[in-house]
Amino acid sequence: MASFTERFAMNHTIIFPRFGSLYIRKKSADHCSYFSKETWISLLLVAVASWPVLRWYAMRLQDGGDEPWGILPLLVACWFLCKNHEREKFVTDSKLRLAGAALIFLVALGTWHLPPLMRAAFSLIGMVLLIGPQRNSAVCLLLLLSLPVISSLQFYLGWPLRVVVTECSVILLNLMGFSAHADATTIVVNGQHVAVDPACSGIRFLWHGCFFAATFAAWRRSSSASTFLVFVIAIPMVMVANIIRACVLTFQETGHLLKGDAVHEVVGLIFFLLSALLILRLPIRECRSVVTPPRHVWLRPARMMLLAAAAIISPALAATKSWQASSSMITSEVLTTYEFMDVDYDLTKIDPTAQEMNFSQHFPGSIGVYQSAGLHLIVRDVAYATRQLHPSSDCLRAAGYSIGAAKVFVDRKGGHWWHYRIQKEGHRFDVHERIVSSLDQSSWTDVSAWYWSALRHPLNGPWRAETVITVNGGLL
Repeated sequence: MASFTERFAMNHTIIFPRFGSLYIRKKSADHCSYFSKETWISLLLVAVASWPVLRWYAMRLQDGGDEPWGILPLLVACWFLCKNHEREKFVTDSKLRLAGAALIFLVALGTWHLPPLMRAAFSLIGMVLLIGPQRNSAVCLLLLLSLPVISSLQFYLGWPLRVVVTECSVILLNLMGFSAHADATTIVVNGQHVAVDPACSGIRFLWHGCFFAATFAAWRRSSSASTFLVFVIAIPMVMVANIIRACVLTFQETGHLLKGDAVHEVVGLIFFLLSALLILRLPIRECRSVVTPPRHVWLRPARMMLLAAAAIISPALAATKSWQASSSMITSEVLTTYEFMDVDYDLTKIDPTAQEMNFSQHFPGSIGVYQSAGLHLIVRDVAYATRQLHPSSDCLRAAGYSIGAAKVFVDRKGGHWWHYRIQKEGHRFDVHERIVSSLDQSSWTDVSAWYWSALRHPLNGPWRAETVITVNGGLL
C-alpha cells in the first residue's frame, strides 16, 4: 500500500510562483490534456489549414517590403506561451475553442477572397481562442504584431499620421513663441520649410511602443481588461512622444540644434525610452485565478470536424487559385524619349526580368522598363487607387540594395521628386521617383499621400509612377 506522502504527490501539484509563495493544487484528471492525442491532432490540423498563410508569411519576410521585425514578437510570444504552460495548464471554455475552430474554418473558406494579411490575423486570433485567451490576451497582441504590417500601415496610415504630426507640431511651436504654420506635411517656421517625411509619421515608433506594451503586459500576466487599458493609454502616449520628437527635430533642421543623422537617431531613442518608462508605470492587474469552465463534451466532435475541414479546404483552394485583387488592366504607349533634369533621353524598351514578369501578372495596370545612356526608367500606369503601387525602394531593398536617407528634391521646373541613394557591391546610384496625374499633372512623392488623394478624386487618373535611376558614366 502506498504511503500518505506518495498518495499526496500523485494527486497534488506543488506550485512555486513569485516571491517564494507556496500553493498546493489538486490534480484533475485532465491536467495533462494539453499534451493529449487530441491536442496534437488539433495542432497538426491547424498547421495544415494555415499552410497557405505560413507560406505567404515566409515570402513576405523576404520581399523587402517590411523590415523583419516581426520575428522578434513571434519569438517573445512563443516564449510566453511555453512559460505560461509551465506554470499551469491552459484552461478555456469549450465554446471558445469551438469559436476558434469556426474562425479558422471561415478563413479557409475565404482563401480566394480575403487578402493574405487579413487571413493571417484571423488565423492567429482563432489559434489564441483554441489555447485560451484568459491569460494570453497580451500574447495574442504579440502574435498580431509579428505579422508584416509595418509596410501596410505605412501605406494606409502614413499620410494621415504625417498630417496629424504636422498640425500638432505647429500648435506646440506656436505655444513656445515661434511663428509657425502648416503647409500640407511641411512645417513653416519663421520662413523656413521643414518637411515631415514618412519616417516622421511615427508608424515604426508606434509599432515599437505597442511591442513594448504587449511584452510588459505579457510579463505581468495581465488580465484582458488590464491589457486593453495598457494599450488605450500607451498608444496616445507614444503618439504624443513622436509629436514632441518632431518638434525637437524641427529645431535641428532650422539650426537651433546640432545637425547630423546621429543626433536624429539619438533624439528618437531618447523619446522612445521616455515613453517606455511611462508605460512601465501603467497599472497592471494580474490575472491570478482562472475558473475552470464547464466542459461540453458534445462540442469536441464539432471542433475537430471544423479543423479537419479547414485543413482540407485551405490548401486545396490555395493550390488552385492564389489571391488576387480585382483589377481593370490598362495599357500605355511605348515611350521613345524622356526628359529628366532638362536633358532629353532616347529610350530603348528592355525585356522585364522573370521577377518583374511575375509581379506584372497581378499588377492592376501596365509596367514598362526602359534604358538610355546613364539612365534607367521604370514606369507603372494604374487607373485607380491600389495597394499594389508600392514605393520602388521596397523592390530595390528586396534586390539587395542598401537604401540611404530620402528627401524631397525639387527640379528646375518645380517638379517634386523623392530622392535617395542606393548601393550594392560598391556601386552607387541615385534614385528619383514620383507619381503624376495624367489629368492635371499634379504629382506626389509619397505613395500614401497619392493613395488617399486617388480615393478622394478618382477622376484625376490614370496615374503614372516614374522611377528614374541614374549613375555618373554608367548604367544600372
